[in-house]
Amino acid sequence: MHFLRTILVGLALCLMVVSQVSAVDRLITLEDADLEATREVVGSLEALGARVKIVIPPHFIIADVPVNAEGRVIAAPRVTGAYAEKLDPEDFARFGSASRHIVAAWNNVYMGEARQAGLDEAPSPGRLPLVNDVIYPDETGVLMKPPGAKAFDTSEFLLGTVTLAVVLAESNGGVDPESEDWTQTEKDRVTSEIIAGLNWYVTKAKWRPLTFYTVFEYDVPTGYEPITRPSSQDDLWIANCLSYLGYLGSQAYVLDLRSTMDTDWAVVNYIADSSNDADNCFSDGRFAYSMLGGPEFIMTYGNDGWGISNMDAVMAHELSHSFYALDEYSSAGVGCAQTSGYLAAENQNSAYPYAGACDLNTPFCLMRSVSLGSAQVCTWTKGQLGWWDADGDSICDVNDTYPETELYAHADPCSTFTPAYAGSSWVGYLTNQNPRGEAHEITLNRIGTVEYRVDGGDWYDALPNDGAWDEGKEGYNFITAPLSQGQHVVEARAIQTFGNFDTTYAVDTLTVDPTSGVDVARIGSRLVVAPYPNPFGPQVELRFNVPGEEGKAVAVSMSIYDVRGREVARLIDGVRSPGPGKLSWDGTYANGSAAPSGIYFVDLLAGKQRVVRKLVMAR
Repeated sequence: MHFLRTILVGLALCLMVVSQVSAVDRLITLEDADLEATREVVGSLEALGARVKIVIPPHFIIADVPVNAEGRVIAAPRVTGAYAEKLDPEDFARFGSASRHIVAAWNNVYMGEARQAGLDEAPSPGRLPLVNDVIYPDETGVLMKPPGAKAFDTSEFLLGTVTLAVVLAESNGGVDPESEDWTQTEKDRVTSEIIAGLNWYVTKAKWRPLTFYTVFEYDVPTGYEPITRPSSQDDLWIANCLSYLGYLGSQAYVLDLRSTMDTDWAVVNYIADSSNDADNCFSDGRFAYSMLGGPEFIMTYGNDGWGISNMDAVMAHELSHSFYALDEYSSAGVGCAQTSGYLAAENQNSAYPYAGACDLNTPFCLMRSVSLGSAQVCTWTKGQLGWWDADGDSICDVNDTYPETELYAHADPCSTFTPAYAGSSWVGYLTNQNPRGEAHEITLNRIGTVEYRVDGGDWYDALPNDGAWDEGKEGYNFITAPLSQGQHVVEARAIQTFGNFDTTYAVDTLTVDPTSGVDVARIGSRLVVAPYPNPFGPQVELRFNVPGEEGKAVAVSMSIYDVRGREVARLIDGVRSPGPGKLSWDGTYANGSAAPSGIYFVDLLAGKQRVVRKLVMAR
């Protein structure tokens, strides 16, 4: 099975290479679609071998589609078009006013219309580097997704799915005199440049999984005129914009975006119109800057001497900061030995204190402040973004881990020839070495499946307790095929979504003995849970018995609650065979933090029976 799986992975990689050679960028349109329908189409496209680059829900998807799949794409439900030619924005007016900007961006970025749109100019030779463009936050939060991430881990490494919200602030004259007004052409250009920058990043990612979901919010009102204010007062106009959108802060906004769009990460980009401003800078001279690690970055329409034609480069640079990449140009003052990102990658392409002082001196790296026409993502920036693949197996190191599998021991001897089993599995994590954030251990892996076998035979799929393999921790169950009388060895292993499986299989040995008689009598008539020791610190063993008939699985859950009735840990959630068992609780919450000393309760529910016992933790 492992050999077959290796062959399949190899074939998939070959198909990826072939599809990149014989594939065409297409703008795919969806009729009568909502976000859920859009995501279904994304899944269908990926199943056909397409690389989905940018999703603009609910009506537009930009994807690199294999030529042999074009007919199936167009025939897919809700898909009304898959275009690879220049389009007339008026033909898509039925999708709303924003559609003209999306279609204009398609023409400019993918159909070579950038020069005609005034988006093909080089930056001014006198432009400033993106100076003072990093803000260092200090925040903590609660457990969120992807597995291991907390609320403020909204952009830990640049892999997976990313929502980028683009908010164009529009002054209404309520506080400051109004000096800027977004025109249709300006909004076309901004949309084009944002999509161009995202497309550049997906292209540079190559085989690495990266898809952007975008949300464009045009003409978001504020009483301030942002470009006339210093950058230190950006909270004023941003708060107005967020209030209009229904949020109290950028963090709340990106958390909702990540949840609503169902992506791994989310970032928001605020843009101030500066087309009538002499220097395209805020009043204190700043023009583009980002919170290191998110959740937000700010730009102006012209960005000093970069100009609107190079907003794609400015955006890509600032987005990199949102995912912990450091500046490399000399005036940033960020030295070679400074580290950042999940992998704590050094900044060895820095030009500080002078060009050539570090291991590399690649002037065309994105973080040296260069236009995208010549820009690369250099080796050390890849490390800071989480792109390194040390063993060359096409799985980035941050996801190249191994899951763990637990198989609950069956009552032994066993009188039935088809014993029912249950267990749990969870993904593995690479240690987070990020010196800049909270360093929570995070992965994009989920449990992809759990397999079981008997006596070293073929592997078979177990069933997820909740009906789907889509979480970082999954309960599972299975009933074996009929076994012969005598001793048997049952093994189980979990497989993560990036392909690695648990190499130390979970094992249970049982003896099938139809004369044991336990099939006609219930295994214990009483539900029992006994903590030992109690009081405890820091770990308690929970010995329990689940009553029931041999061979008939029982729905079981075991949770720990605090004195306020809040669940702090769930130890079992699924089905298992009747009989005795034991688990331990190490005194930690579900998010991995240590629970304080005090009184807790273990709540065991099996079928229709429930038992609760008090626990006393004394650290």
